[in-house]
Amino acid sequence: MRQRSSSSTASMQSNKPKQEKKQPAFLQAAFIFVPLALIFIPAWYFKLYRCPLESILGIPCPLCGISRAFKALLSGDIRASFYYHPLWPLILLSIILYLLYAFQIIRPGRHIFNSACILLSAALLVCFILRHISGSPIVRIHFEDSLLCRLFSLLSSLLQ
Repeated sequence: MRQRSSSSTASMQSNKPKQEKKQPAFLQAAFIFVPLALIFIPAWYFKLYRCPLESILGIPCPLCGISRAFKALLSGDIRASFYYHPLWPLILLSIILYLLYAFQIIRPGRHIFNSACILLSAALLVCFILRHISGSPIVRIHFEDSLLCRLFSLLSSLLQ
């Protein structure tokens, strides 16, 4: 019988994928939520925050109104929270489920996770379209207030 040389066993071991040490789930969640909280909570408190998409293009996003919905919910006004965004319970449930997933309390399969993300996206898109059709002031388009419109008008005034 032939014995393997130490170089061949070393090369076989190098072909194995290295297993990286995973960070604890609470650190993963903290890396996501702490920076967001540090940005959005002061901006929300001082009323400085506007949706980036709406600020730049003048077009609201499918989540427009969700911050105001949560703020109304925290103040106890459930009717106003549904006015600002009718899918706030679904978004809240998604946040809770994500935290349970991040802390490894629940472990859905990839198929279930992907299907849930697709369903949530579809629900948000349908809600967004229906809010536009119904003329909701929350998702009204304001091109004239957008950064892009102001840049175009500045550029056109410079070119004249």
